[in-house]
Amino acid sequence: MTPDTARLLDPEDIIKSRDVNKLKRSSYWFDDGNIILQAENTQFRVHRSILAQNSNVFRDMFSLPQSSDEEPSIEGCVVVRVADKPHQWEYLFSILYDNVIMFQRTDAFPLHLLVTMLSMGKKYEFDKLRADAVYRLSVEFPSTLQLWDRQFYGYAPRRIRGQELELVNIVLQEGLTAFLPAAYLACLRFRTAAEVMSGYLRQDGSRIFLPDSSKADLIQARDSLSAAMSECTYGLLHGSKNIIPGANCASPTKCTNVRLKKLDTQFVTFPPSPKFSLDPCPKYITDEFCDPCATMLRTAFEAGRNRIWLELPQYFRMPGWDGLKCQ
Repeated sequence: MTPDTARLLDPEDIIKSRDVNKLKRSSYWFDDGNIILQAENTQFRVHRSILAQNSNVFRDMFSLPQSSDEEPSIEGCVVVRVADKPHQWEYLFSILYDNVIMFQRTDAFPLHLLVTMLSMGKKYEFDKLRADAVYRLSVEFPSTLQLWDRQFYGYAPRRIRGQELELVNIVLQEGLTAFLPAAYLACLRFRTAAEVMSGYLRQDGSRIFLPDSSKADLIQARDSLSAAMSECTYGLLHGSKNIIPGANCASPTKCTNVRLKKLDTQFVTFPPSPKFSLDPCPKYITDEFCDPCATMLRTAFEAGRNRIWLELPQYFRMPGWDGLKCQ
């Protein structure tokens, strides 16, 4: 543990901190608490056992012998000053004490809790909290097409919607690159091009932005995904990529006419927006074709989706899936 992580207050500091106009107690002040954490001017009287049970850093700190004569204390409790914002500890103790793990790992829960679990979990080695947060991100931004498809087929966690740019920034900050391809895809799927480039206003009135490098990755990916859709999925009814009528077609003339009608009515804009690049085969693609052609088309479309997913990281100028980090 380093002094920057958690350190005892110097005697002069504790005297200054006793200024009643500056120092305040948090809502996490337990009469039977046996240690006080101080973040800026806010104090938390909590339990060593809770901290030691959940944090490797505090467990190691408490195992070190310390001279009681040199330790500043309040009401008999040693005071430890921590270099964090008070709200970070408020959020952390809401999980440890109030069982705000009433959030299930697959539930959508407030973004500030996710940030706290990741950042404080890493800094103070609250390993389980960080692992739960990483797992939640893996649910939100899976690395397999099968898991991505859960949102379309009945099983889906309550997803974190409306905060796509914030989530990308969190993933970047934490270095969890395995989640970036799906996080970027979510930006394309749920955010307009203007929002990707210029950001959007949050509820507190501040504006959230993506880094310039991420904007560039997303711009390139839009073009690359459109080309992939033309090649692998939506292009299966077009030009040289057309596969209708199939070898086992029950009515070649009918299926050919259906294909031409679809091109005139449903594919006026081609290819569709890249936001749909990894959606399952839509019904309008296969309806009206004979059963053999419809089955063949769905199979080919699915194979194309698998190819696009396999190549997804490269569309965002990243290594392949195997070269990305999820820890």
